[in-house]
Amino acid sequence: MHIDTVSIPVADQFRAKMFYEEVLGFRVVRDCPLRSGARWLQLAPPGSFTCISLVTWHEQLRPGCQQGLVLGTEDIETDYDILRSRGLDMSEIYTFPWGQFASFSDPDGNGWVLAQAESGPYLRYP
Repeated sequence: MHIDTVSIPVADQFRAKMFYEEVLGFRVVRDCPLRSGARWLQLAPPGSFTCISLVTWHEQLRPGCQQGLVLGTEDIETDYDILRSRGLDMSEIYTFPWGQFASFSDPDGNGWVLAQAESGPYLRYP
């Protein structure tokens, strides 16, 4: 088994899709209409084994309620500069014994962390 999809609650799928594509560089994995009129919309960073689904239909998942989502990187300074150049408002880069991180939010307030592990790239766990 593996983690395949993480639901990200958003108010507007189109607006969120534009943010994840244009600012974060994610790519659409699947975009299918649902009977409710919503869409099953999955995106992922290039090379990722896990994707996100932009959801609007879960009453328990209010837009902005997801916090602590982590994007791993092997070069936080380069990725930080790229994201800032695309207009993303981010915290400064903080350094801790385990690595470095900077935080940001998507347009709905879902909280993300860009993180680089001190010991090198994030591992694929056995």
